Amino acid sequence: MVNLRRWSVVAVGVAWGMSFGGPGRTPRTGRVRQAATATAVPASSAVVAVQSDADFLAAMEASNEALVVVKYYASWCRACKTIEPRFKRLAVEFHDVAGFYEVEFSANKDLCRRLGIKKLPCVQFYRGAEGCLDTVMAGPSKFADVRAKCETLLGIHPDPDIEVPEFTDVSAHYDDPLLPEATTKTANGLTANGQTLNGQTLNGQTLL
Repeated sequence: MVNLRRWSVVAVGVAWGMSFGGPGRTPRTGRVRQAATATAVPASSAVVAVQSDADFLAAMEASNEALVVVKYYASWCRACKTIEPRFKRLAVEFHDVAGFYEVEFSANKDLCRRLGIKKLPCVQFYRGAEGCLDTVMAGPSKFADVRAKCETLLGIHPDPDIEVPEFTDVSAHYDDPLLPEATTKTANGLTANGQTLNGQTLNGQTLL
């Protein structure tokens, strides 16, 4: 019988009697993650919805030794709606090294109770035979903690020697150097840097 305490799925585990984990742990190194990946996935498919106890157990079993990130939310929870796009972006960024799932509270109350979910939104982290590694509150002001925990568990750490600039100057990317004149509105239309923009379009809108 699997050590159910480590999974925090006591009743569910008893019902299925399933065992988790896999042969050996995937090595994790303190590498700096690249900002983009060639195997990007759309946000709509990066997070898998768990709709039953069986779905939850299947996700854990299929993960082997990979990190599993589970968000618990409710359709009527305002804070949950606020962090939804941020969780999807996180899933897209790390989809190649972790599995991302979401559990709707109202449809899975019994499962949430057995998993010890008391506040929404929150995120739990699982991995193989280690079971539940941590539970992190994921409100709008705390969501940065979710990313930090995810990076820590994946062994991904930012390089402290790399300074991130406050902004990026794109002036050099234009064919013609930009002049300091401000954009103004004249009788003939908009004028920017001495060039009349009347009748031209920008982002689908005609500049009058």
